[in-house]
Amino acid sequence: MVKIEVQNKVCYNTIDSNEVIQTSILNNTTNDVNRFIVRFISKDNYVTSHRYSILVKQHVQRSEAYGFYETLKELSQSENVFSQVQPGPLEANIKRMDGTDETVLGYVDITSVSEQRIYLEYADFFPGEELPPYPFPCFEESAPESHVSYCFTGLVANTCPPSTIERIDAGIITYTGINNNNIGVCPGPYTFIARICGDCTLLGQNEPPSFWEE
Repeated sequence: MVKIEVQNKVCYNTIDSNEVIQTSILNNTTNDVNRFIVRFISKDNYVTSHRYSILVKQHVQRSEAYGFYETLKELSQSENVFSQVQPGPLEANIKRMDGTDETVLGYVDITSVSEQRIYLEYADFFPGEELPPYPFPCFEESAPESHVSYCFTGLVANTCPPSTIERIDAGIITYTGINNNNIGVCPGPYTFIARICGDCTLLGQNEPPSFWEE
C-alpha cells in the first residue's frame, strides 16, 4: 500500500458572480443602502458547512447606467413563452470606431466602488444543530480486488459489480480501509466510497485562497 501525501480533505471553491444586482435609493430618505439582500443561502445549503466567505462590491452609478442594466435584465428574463417581455430599444453608449452603424451592446460608466468581505460560520446562526447534508450520497462499498470482468472477454457473465481495480482504473473511488465487516454484495479485501465523497479536489482547490482567514 502506498500512502498518498496529497491533502484532499479540506478544499476551497471560489465562484465569481455572473449577475448584476441593482437597487435604487430614489425613495430613500438617506443615500445609504440598508438590509439589501445580495444573496440568500438556505439553511440546507452545504456551502456553509465549514466556513463561507463572500466579497461584496458596491458601485454607485448614474441613473442612465442603472436604466441600461435594468432594461437589459428585463429583456433577458422570461418565465415562459406566454409571458415574454416585449423587446424594445436599449440605449447603449458604445459605438464602433470605424463609424459603421452596426449595433454594439454595452455601457461604459465611471463609478465609485466600495467593497467588504465577510465570513460566516454555520454555528453562529444555528448553534447546536446538525450541519447541512452533503449533496451526494456517500456510503462504503466493497468489491473483489480483481475478477473475471476486468480481463475476460468471453461470453461468461459475472454477477459481481466492477472490481476494485476496475474502479481505480476509472478514477471513481477513494480508499477508506480494510473490509473487516464483510461489506458488499461480493465482498473484497478493501472498502471504498465514491471519489466525490472522499476527494474534495473534485469540487475545489486544496490550497486556501489568498484572502482566506480562519
